[in-house]
Amino acid sequence: MIEVLIVIAIAAIILGVVGGTFYDVIKSQALKNDYISVVSLLDRAKSLSINAKSDSEYGVRFASTTAQLFKGSYSTANVQETLNLNSRTYISNINLSSGSEISFDRLTGYASAYGTISVALKNSSTTPKVVKVYQTGVIEHE
Repeated sequence: MIEVLIVIAIAAIILGVVGGTFYDVIKSQALKNDYISVVSLLDRAKSLSINAKSDSEYGVRFASTTAQLFKGSYSTANVQETLNLNSRTYISNINLSSGSEISFDRLTGYASAYGTISVALKNSSTTPKVVKVYQTGVIEHE
């Protein structure tokens, strides 16, 4: 009887350690995936602008839980794609030279706004992942 209780106690401890580690891995992966998705959306907007698709420029508008690819100037009617971030992550800081959106110049790819966008885990002290966009349109990421 005591042996069974000891085995159950050891199993519970192992499950607690493994479960906590597994949860941390899931959160870390959610942050990485959303960060890559934000970078990809910016890259796509720049590429579409440079290639002058539909004779227009493209941009990305940021909010705390979404990023929206738009054509021309931002309006809900011009949104081409919406990226909804994982429930564990959010855009923690939008530090752009103007507003919360970046458009890329048709043909040159220069950015209408420049600065940083940070993607972070909710309720975590983990360092956010930061995307830097330069005025030249260069998108720098970790």
